[in-house]
Order: sequence, then C-alpha cells, then structure tokens
Amino acid sequence: MTESGRKRRVIAAYLAIGLLLVGTFWGLDDHFPFGPFRMYSTKDEVDGPVRSLLFEGAYEDGAPFTIGSSSLGLRRAEADGQVERVREDPEFLRHFVEAYEAFHPDEPPLHHFRLFHRVYELRDREPVGTEDVTVAEWSRE
Repeated sequence: MTESGRKRRVIAAYLAIGLLLVGTFWGLDDHFPFGPFRMYSTKDEVDGPVRSLLFEGAYEDGAPFTIGSSSLGLRRAEADGQVERVREDPEFLRHFVEAYEAFHPDEPPLHHFRLFHRVYELRDREPVGTEDVTVAEWSRE
C-alpha cells in the first residue's frame, strides 16, 4: 500500500462520514443514502387520528361489502394517490368499478361503490372510537 493510496482512502472515508453527518441533520429523502430516509427515521404520534382507505361495493339487491384494493388491481398506495382526483371528480370511481368487474366476471355488476376513510381515534395507544368519512360515491344509473 502506497502512501498516496492511503491518503486517498482516508480522505474518501472522511468525506463519506462528513456527508453522512451533514445529511443526518439537513438532508432530505432525496439525498439518501447521505440523508435520512424519513419513513424509517421518524415515528408517528401514538395518539390522535389514524386513517385507513377503504372501498365498499354493493350489488343491486345486496348489502354493502368491503372490497380489497387487490380486487381492483391496485396497491394501497396507488389508491391513496387517487383520493384527491376522486374527490374532485366522483365519476372517476367508475374506473374502479370497471376494474372490479374485470377481476370478477362471474359476479353481478356493482350497483353502488364508495371510497371512504375509516378514521380510528387513538388515546394512550388504544382505539377509543371510529368514524367513516366518505370521499366519494358512485351509483349505476
């Protein structure tokens, strides 16, 4: 190992450590791995509201039932990303209905579809109540 090689490795190590320290205090997710990946470096409050996005469907003569996002060909995050779009244009829900019906061709067509948040209220880390908040609804004419 030459002296100049050793100096280069020491400088590279100090530079990496310096970037890690700067990123820890002033970095953003986009700076990863030299910035904190906030999903893993922060925590949510243990008290307060927690929202869960849910889908509900109903056949013409049936009671409402919960529909999983996988039954629509979506991941939960993809559905979460469409909430504002659905809120602005509730007719957009027909795309979710079409997806559900494509995945369930042997089922009757949906007559009603609702996108809503189930809000769990936590106090001392325990659920103390729930409330359903409708984002949008769609009905077949």
